[in-house]
Amino acid sequence: MKVEDWFEPFNDASADLRARHICIGIRALMNTPERQAAVIAEHQAIIDGLQCKDPEIAKRALLGHIRTTASGLAEI
Repeated sequence: MKVEDWFEPFNDASADLRARHICIGIRALMNTPERQAAVIAEHQAIIDGLQCKDPEIAKRALLGHIRTTASGLAEI
């Protein structure tokens, strides 16, 4: 067995998680036009935090986005 073979199950799991993440994102975006605008603003806030190299701002923006998305998905 090659070392690369050891990681194959993780690659499959990673691909599955990525596919699920994409589906969740699409469902969140399709919810309402207002949510679409909010998602763009939330992503921009994350990017802004990263660009200004402030991990606390980026972290707050990311956690806020995750909470809002999770809350929205619970309503679907």
